[in-house]
Amino acid sequence: MVELPPEVWLQIILFAVPVSNFNWEYEPFEGHDDVVNERVKILSSVVLVCRAWRAFAERAVYESLKLDSRASIAALEHETDDRRKAYVRRVVLSYQNTQISPAAFHQPIDPARLFKRLPNLQILIRQPLHLRQKQGYKYQSYAEESSFPSLKRLEWWGGNGDVTSLDDILQNAPHIEHLSLGGSYTSPRPASAALHLPALATLSLQRTDAPFLNQVRSWCMPRLAHLVYGGPPAPLMLDALLAQFGPQLHTFELARRIYFLNEDYIMLVLRACPALHTLAFFVNITMPPGPVTNGALRVVRLHGALLFVDSVVNWETLSAHFAFLAGPALPALERVVLYPSHGIWDDVVWDARFAGLHRALWERKCVLQRADGECMSYSVRWELEMSQGTLLDGY
Repeated sequence: MVELPPEVWLQIILFAVPVSNFNWEYEPFEGHDDVVNERVKILSSVVLVCRAWRAFAERAVYESLKLDSRASIAALEHETDDRRKAYVRRVVLSYQNTQISPAAFHQPIDPARLFKRLPNLQILIRQPLHLRQKQGYKYQSYAEESSFPSLKRLEWWGGNGDVTSLDDILQNAPHIEHLSLGGSYTSPRPASAALHLPALATLSLQRTDAPFLNQVRSWCMPRLAHLVYGGPPAPLMLDALLAQFGPQLHTFELARRIYFLNEDYIMLVLRACPALHTLAFFVNITMPPGPVTNGALRVVRLHGALLFVDSVVNWETLSAHFAFLAGPALPALERVVLYPSHGIWDDVVWDARFAGLHRALWERKCVLQRADGECMSYSVRWELEMSQGTLLDGY
């Protein structure tokens, strides 16, 4: 092995693996689990090469733990190396490992004890319960005093009967900045004692129900700026939520849900959020908005994912969205950003029908760009060649 300082070798190794995405800031259309899993998989092989490489990569290997089996839980219980425990920044829990069940093979994991063992834990994720497992679980009341001072991000899927554990965490996590919630929620907390989340900037609501959303409306979130909405499929519920928090929102994102094709959710958002800077949605599965004006919106992010794998682009819907963006409804609009950078959008922009949509944005001096930052140029010559099928140069 070439004689290099350990720090240099560590950087070389880390350059060879996907970058960790352990953050608590809002990111559009976020779905980073695949990146994290690939990173852990590669690093788990790196540490087997030799003792020196193990030493180099050990910190990166331990920064994310998945506690979803008897072996993984036992390993954490018996870990005596405080240095390794200090490396851990992210933990993923399976639902069943935090609840009592007739088939349980161990005591449920107490989040408070977890944070005592892992002093630098910043991200905690509890995965949803699979449908075939949704019987026989009940809430485990934790005896230890709860304290989560290092927690910055919480992703928590709940069910009726176990939500006190969510309350325990939220009321004792003063520094939490990113909160993603899904499932059912019935808080034992009286309405007069609403949760206060002073640092929360991003709230993501995934497949929630109406009672859950009513509880969220009672929370105090003075710094909330980014809202990702994934349910329930009831415009009136979203309207009520936006009546509470809409004026303070900087970013609003509609999740990937089929029912956004059935009602005009975008119009609700633009009406209720006078200071909105950025709007993000799945353009092929979201109803084009009706007449509405918003003088603040500057950025629109469009995800091109289709409803099903074998679906085709609905050009009528796509054209209606672009006509709205290029029209007078959004006078401050500066950029339209396409996600992902390639893939589905490559097929769309090379279609002759797209040239006219792009031209309408260009004429109102609105920039069209890919998610990686590449600006997509437009020229009359390009549109003419597209329409004639003679385009030779790259786009």
